[in-house]
Amino acid sequence: MNLKLYRTIVRKVDWAAMPRRSSAQVAASRSAILNAAVAEASVSGFEGASIGRLAGELEMSKSGLIGHFGDKQQLQLATLHAGLELFAAEVWHAAEHEPPGRRRLLALCDAWLNFFEREILPGGCLMTTATVEFDARPGPVRDVIAAAMRRWLDLLEREAAIARSQGELADDVQPADVAFQLNALASAASSSFQLHRDHHVFQRARRLMRGVIERRYDDARARSAAADSPGLGKWRVEDGFDLDRFLGQPLVARVATAGRTGPTVRPLWYLWEEHAFWWLTGGWSKLGQLLDRDPRVALVVDTCDLQTGEVRQVTARGSAVLQLFDANRARRWGSRYLGPDERHWGRFQDDVFNDPTTRLVVLEPTTLRARDLSY
Repeated sequence: MNLKLYRTIVRKVDWAAMPRRSSAQVAASRSAILNAAVAEASVSGFEGASIGRLAGELEMSKSGLIGHFGDKQQLQLATLHAGLELFAAEVWHAAEHEPPGRRRLLALCDAWLNFFEREILPGGCLMTTATVEFDARPGPVRDVIAAAMRRWLDLLEREAAIARSQGELADDVQPADVAFQLNALASAASSSFQLHRDHHVFQRARRLMRGVIERRYDDARARSAAADSPGLGKWRVEDGFDLDRFLGQPLVARVATAGRTGPTVRPLWYLWEEHAFWWLTGGWSKLGQLLDRDPRVALVVDTCDLQTGEVRQVTARGSAVLQLFDANRARRWGSRYLGPDERHWGRFQDDVFNDPTTRLVVLEPTTLRARDLSY
């Protein structure tokens, strides 16, 4: 181009009139980049994430994308911090309102597995991906990963220590062991789901994680129940009877309530969590009205296989409590019987989950007996 012509063009450009991007626009662009980068890193890893692919997805130039961070390593660090913030928002903030100790640990496990099961990130656990990728590679990224994992394990250990101090875990339980086991189970659940796409792995992980927290204090809970209800409050589980495994099956419970004209018995689907039975009721059933009048119930879950002679039975009594609807717990209840794909749940979506009258019922048994009557 002729130098004189170039200078003429430049002089005629009104640079002051050209719009500049506001700080809000820059922040929005950075946020969009990090959201895409976190998702990409969960699938391809931090080194495998393609700047060109990210730029194409966001309709940006590669230089413009990197310009927000300085270089690739700074982009990796920013992506890692964004992933940690997402995890905290989805997992920690979902459980922090629970009382410290056992209940908060249980809520953390539920939120943790829900985070993976809802596929918030397409590649599953970002920290598992990052750990495998950088555990033997010294540098700033590894340092941030190690520090984040240490903080998370410390948090779990602290909650387990509180639970032990409150008598919610046995005295011989090591809080660091609880933290290690919970982290290992959650990571394994995420990896297994990514490999096999089987939602049942989350049911298994949830049962095992709850077993880590709960199984060690069965006797303490039974003694507490006995103290609350003298002469009635006790749990008797025969040696060799795996209570959690038996009640973890999608069996049918039969519940007896006290009515004005006598007892009423009804079959129902249930969820066994936190050493309690959970089920749903609502405007479609009279159960809520019956429990409002008299919360006392008796319940039985049993199996009888005439070919093998296997007969097992769990009976329980106590007072049922109506609670507000909990969508996450209700989904776990539904997936036990209807499968993980909610698109196949049919009328249960409209008649149960979308009904504003739907409530949760919880029965924490004051008496429970588990027997193997096989012949």
